Amino acid sequence: MASSWQTFADKLPEQMPPVSTFAPVANDTSTAIYRKLGFSLLAECDFEYPVGCFMRCSDWHLDPLAP
Repeated sequence: MASSWQTFADKLPEQMPPVSTFAPVANDTSTAIYRKLGFSLLAECDFEYPVGCFMRCSDWHLDPLAP
């Protein structure tokens, strides 16, 4: 039986862009959620938001069409 995620993924359009998200490195809760959802950690980076305020973030990516 296919997982509910696979059933959902089968209905996605063929040209679905990857999803990116930036979460503070120190946020263990978001790290756990992104890992559980299948996101890949690419790197740590400095993210500016709002203008002039920088924070160290994890750069997470998910390709919805990847197997």
